[in-house]
Amino acid sequence: PTLPARPDMATVEQPVVPPATVDGKDGKDLDAPQTPKERLALALRLLDDGGDGADPTQAVQLIEQDATTGYAPAQDLLARLSLEGYGTAKDPARAFALAIEAARQGLPDAQRLAGTMYTLGLGTARDLEQGMRWLREAADAGDGEAAAMVADYYRQGLGVERNDTEAFLWTHRAAERGVKRAALWLGLHYHYGVGTPADQKQAFALLRPFADEGDAEALTIIALLLHKGEGVAQDRKAALRYFEKGAAAGDPVAQLDLGVLYHQGDGVTRDMDKARGLFRQCAEGGNARCMTLYASMLEEGEGGPSDPAEALAWYMVASMAGDDDATPFLDDLRSRITAEQAAQGKVRAT
Repeated sequence: PTLPARPDMATVEQPVVPPATVDGKDGKDLDAPQTPKERLALALRLLDDGGDGADPTQAVQLIEQDATTGYAPAQDLLARLSLEGYGTAKDPARAFALAIEAARQGLPDAQRLAGTMYTLGLGTARDLEQGMRWLREAADAGDGEAAAMVADYYRQGLGVERNDTEAFLWTHRAAERGVKRAALWLGLHYHYGVGTPADQKQAFALLRPFADEGDAEALTIIALLLHKGEGVAQDRKAALRYFEKGAAAGDPVAQLDLGVLYHQGDGVTRDMDKARGLFRQCAEGGNARCMTLYASMLEEGEGGPSDPAEALAWYMVASMAGDDDATPFLDDLRSRITAEQAAQGKVRAT
């Protein structure tokens, strides 16, 4: 089995740029900072003051000299500000130079930033080998976001051989360190049995919070588990609510499964209109199985008028999209309709 593609799987996610962790509550007078740590603490206060009180330009002035003389936390913060163009000119190349220098001093935040910049080609040439190196350094030092990105590398085969087991292990570490998106991926690993034996009880526990927040794929998985009673006590009514929410959120699997429930009257009152509407939504979204089911309802006149030409068009598209079950239906319908209907169907399919 493989994990489904998700929007955050297309590229390694650039982490949110947090300020470096510095304890400024040590009794020092931050209005007259004397040390690099005190100046950094005051800079962070100026950046975190919120609203009109924030003064990024002054914050940059406070840390500029310390960054130049090699104070790693100041370099890391200035790199992030230079990358965003906040309080200073936007300069990815300068940001990278600062980040890599701080990373070489062993600062995990800077190592993650350097790894991210190598991964995305920000301020430097894209280099996945170096990206993995620095992300791994940060992850080994306990950085949760870096661990999540190492998992992304293994999950996608970015500069390394794809390895589902390593992806699972690093995802698990990231989730343990509180990285929210890692908890979602961990639930998917458990549900699909990728890199670890399938465990629907774990999947349900991990994915339900994301379903309740509206994640379309999580909604569908939770609905399926509740419907089948896998990893949780069976609850068809709750499953229906999650299917409805997943379908409304645009998840094609939820639209497909909900359409099947309404078509068969499984746990709901049979409703061909709803089934046909759901299959159409799903088909128009590119799901090959829905294309075949929608074509069948068009052919049979279920949930609406019969339209052989439109049915033929959808069977053709479904077959081209990879649903092998569409081909015999396509051949059978071609043998029973008029040449004019066949021509109309071909035109509509293109």
